[in-house]
Amino acid sequence: MAAFFCNALPFAMFSLGQQTIDSGVAGVLNATTPLWSLLIGVVIGSERGLRPVRLAGLLLGFAGVVLIFAPWQTTGQVGWGALAIVAAAASYAVGFAYMGRNLVGKGIPTISLSAAQLIAATGLTALTLPAGGLTPIDIGPKTLVVVLILGVVATGATFHLTYRLIAAEGATNAATVGYLLPVVSVALGPSCSARSSASGSSPGWWSCSSGSA
Repeated sequence: MAAFFCNALPFAMFSLGQQTIDSGVAGVLNATTPLWSLLIGVVIGSERGLRPVRLAGLLLGFAGVVLIFAPWQTTGQVGWGALAIVAAAASYAVGFAYMGRNLVGKGIPTISLSAAQLIAATGLTALTLPAGGLTPIDIGPKTLVVVLILGVVATGATFHLTYRLIAAEGATNAATVGYLLPVVSVALGPSCSARSSASGSSPGWWSCSSGSA
């Protein structure tokens, strides 16, 4: 469940959604995860005694993200792609709620939980490989290094820390790190696109992936 809702499904939604919207809009929409997490927490009863101040803080945080990065100024198309990103954000919230309710606090080390989740996610995402075509691709050493950085740092270490955050602070509080995502997506998005277009190869993605990781 955690591998599906926190890895397989959102990764698929991001790959579909960002075909039509840019990284800035995707980052802002992904920052709705705390709101979905709060809503789910209220529904399943894990968020008890929700104070108006906390609710107002979460809403104000999302409003601040929207106002700062102004996604309505984008020239890209916002339609099904935006809905896919919102679905990914909601999927993360479902996964966080499941992790907090059924996985953490059971005496299992967080490193074991995160490792098991990512192994299961690898199996789930492998099922989607035929959808991208079966044509062989040439993967150079720089691309492999980028994939390694994104896999180990941006995914492996991140989910280990996520489990620790959920165990210590709860699913909703852990989800608020989503407010940081637009900073990276807006700052590095244009740079990655420009460098990739100019070079036609991997160095642009190499530098941007290293920075985002």
